Amino acid sequence: MQYLYAALPETLGLYPAVVVDAKICLLGDALPDGYIVKKGDMVAYQPYVMGKMKFIWGEDAREFWPERWFNEDGVFQQESPSQFTAFQGGPRICLGKELTYRQMRIFAALAVTLAILIFKIFAAKEKRYRPVVTELAAKYGTYRLLSPFRSEVYTADPANVEYILKTNFPNYGKGWHNYSILSDLLGDGIFTVDCKKWRHQRKVSTYEFSAKVLRDVSSIVFKRNAVKLARILSETSTTNEAFDILDLFMKSTLDSIFKVGFGVELDSMPGSTEGTKFPNAFDDSSALTLWRYVDILWPIKKFLNIGSEAALRKNIKVIDSFMYKLISQRIEQNKNSPGDASGEGLVTHLIQSIVVLNIVFAIYHIFMEGPFLLNIGKCCILNRL
Repeated sequence: MQYLYAALPETLGLYPAVVVDAKICLLGDALPDGYIVKKGDMVAYQPYVMGKMKFIWGEDAREFWPERWFNEDGVFQQESPSQFTAFQGGPRICLGKELTYRQMRIFAALAVTLAILIFKIFAAKEKRYRPVVTELAAKYGTYRLLSPFRSEVYTADPANVEYILKTNFPNYGKGWHNYSILSDLLGDGIFTVDCKKWRHQRKVSTYEFSAKVLRDVSSIVFKRNAVKLARILSETSTTNEAFDILDLFMKSTLDSIFKVGFGVELDSMPGSTEGTKFPNAFDDSSALTLWRYVDILWPIKKFLNIGSEAALRKNIKVIDSFMYKLISQRIEQNKNSPGDASGEGLVTHLIQSIVVLNIVFAIYHIFMEGPFLLNIGKCCILNRL
């Protein structure tokens, strides 16, 4: 179990869900390493890059080596959030961190067991993909990229990360630039706002994520869906046909999210139409929203409702319709059974709060760890068999 605990952050460090996280400098400042940032600069730390820095993790930083997480007594020991940034740090540290680890431990154990008992493991030569930013960070630590419209500062220095996320947290927020890009999909949610709006949503959601009932319900749901996934994989393995195991991991994750978040069975693993419509729309919307960061013409496309912006608007309508339908069903259920305390679902407790939709979106992004599970399974098996 200690090795599994270490394998998860080791994998997340090498393959984080969020490769770069950007803030906006509200007032001119100097980072701990002496680098000067100006008012309005985009300041970003890079979890993907930081997981591969030798000056943080040693000469074997780019190798899968879970043992680096053990202390002298061979017991797993978590690193500082300023070094291991997969879940951010400071006041904005990920609320679903423990929930995510709980699910990954259950599903990772399943993945490794199935791989050993059912599937053949082939060790292929890994393709080394090293983006330019990784080499820049290794050489300079902190550097600036200039464009005609924006000045961007990138850092992989843990001291700078701690300063941005914690020490001088009020000076580094989402800002108007990020808000204008993200708000069509995420609204005035916890991912897009600062100041009072952010504090209110953080306070409400922190209480719900720390509730014992959520921990208990989520564990039951994760185990139940892990068993369901195991059954599907076992049946599929006997057909001698190729199948997309990553897709099954993601669907099982989505089923867990909706059961924990809404108390409803999405049942996407068997391939229901309703169960695949939402995730496809949300994945497409996320990709189209991120494309705005490099597409300087997106405001014009949005105004004219053409190209990528037309596709984004269409997908957001699908998301809104699907989510509000579920929320309405839960409201109606609560009205019909006001004294029923057995209802599962985070939304039951947040139904009158503006953070409902964003909490579900947060869980969705947090839990989509399919690629990590596959890498964990491969690395654990090859290192231990």
